[in-house]
Amino acid sequence: MSHTGLRSPECRGGAVIFVGGFNAGQAVRTYIHHLLKLRPGLRERVQQFSCRDNPDHIVKQVVSADGPVTLVGNSLGAATAAEVAMRSRLVHTLVTLAPVGPLQIDFRGLAASVSAWINLKTPVGIADVAALSLSQGNIGPWGYGPEPHATRFIDSQIGHAEFWPQMDAVVTAGLHL
Repeated sequence: MSHTGLRSPECRGGAVIFVGGFNAGQAVRTYIHHLLKLRPGLRERVQQFSCRDNPDHIVKQVVSADGPVTLVGNSLGAATAAEVAMRSRLVHTLVTLAPVGPLQIDFRGLAASVSAWINLKTPVGIADVAALSLSQGNIGPWGYGPEPHATRFIDSQIGHAEFWPQMDAVVTAGLHL
């Protein structure tokens, strides 16, 4: 699917919100620090949350944002980002990286709640198996489920925990921060 039309939130005054997975906090923080060195104009518009944060707090940030919102979720943070996007219906671009979450998610409804959705699938790894096991089969990798619904679906061989290479792949695919 085409990713044309994805525009830089910086050009239009939007927010960029990252929602990290269970153990991704430091990797996301380091990436944001690097991003802000390259794009200091984003400084007041970038926020970081975790999959452990209450989605209501993230929804409030989306609702109060001035301009279009780019919401990036990694692993379990992708499921949180998807929930926020569906509840707020104000997210311009949703990016789900190595998404792990409820297996009963409505991918069609998710796609309808955003203007653009980039999904990066990673190979099944130990984190995916652990999620499936610990949740008794209710939570797991989304795999190819988003493929027919996402604006851009990337079937990558990047490891589940490799946040920077995942972000590099979606930027190469057309995400502008």
